[in-house]
Amino acid sequence: MKRISRKFITSKKIPIFLLGLLITFFVQIPASGAENLLLNKDGNWSTEGANGKVYVYGSLTESACSLSMSSAYQAVSLGNIETADFRSPGDKGIPVPINFILTDCTDTSSRILNNRSGNQTWDSVQPGVKIKFLASTDEFSPILAKVEGAKGIGLQLSDTQGEYLHFGEYNNPQLIISNQEEILTYYVTPVRTTNELQPGVFFSTIAFSLSYD
Repeated sequence: MKRISRKFITSKKIPIFLLGLLITFFVQIPASGAENLLLNKDGNWSTEGANGKVYVYGSLTESACSLSMSSAYQAVSLGNIETADFRSPGDKGIPVPINFILTDCTDTSSRILNNRSGNQTWDSVQPGVKIKFLASTDEFSPILAKVEGAKGIGLQLSDTQGEYLHFGEYNNPQLIISNQEEILTYYVTPVRTTNELQPGVFFSTIAFSLSYD
C-alpha cells in the first residue's frame, strides 16, 4: 500500500481532496543470501577494468484487485453551503458520495479480520477488502476530519448503511465479486463543530488505505 498527498482549492466551491493509496509490491532480498551471492566473484573477464555479476532476487505476489486511477485521485466538491443550515453543533449538510472503483478482481480465498468485532469475513473464492481513512481530526470531535479555511465545520465519513467511519481504523470488511468492476461507495458530510462558525472557502486532505487479506 502506498500513500499519495495533494491539496486543492477552488473559489466559491468547497472541495475535499481524497488521497489515493494504491497496492504496492515489495521486493525483499535476504541480507545473508544477497551478500553471499555478491561475494561469489566468478567474473574478472579478460577486459580492462574490474568485472563481476549482480544477482537480483524478488518475489511476485498476487493482488486481489486493482484500484482505478480515477479513484486514486479525486476532488470532491461539497458545493456552496449556507451558514443558516449550521446554527448549532451537530447540524449536518447534504452527504456527498465518494466512489472507489476496483477492477481486475481475481478469484482468491480471503480471510479478513473485523478490527472492531474481532470476527472474520471468509470466502474460498471471493476476495475481501476493507478500507481505512486517515486525516487530521477536530480537536473536540475526533470522528470529524479537520478543515483548513472556514471555521466551525468538520467532515464526517460514513458507509452506505449510514455507519460512521472512524479515522485511523479499518471499516467492516466486505467481499467483492470477482471478474467484474466493483464500486465501493462512501459519503462525506459537512458537520457543525463546537467552534465559532466563520464562513469562507475550506478544504481538507484525506488519505485512504485499502487492505486485502
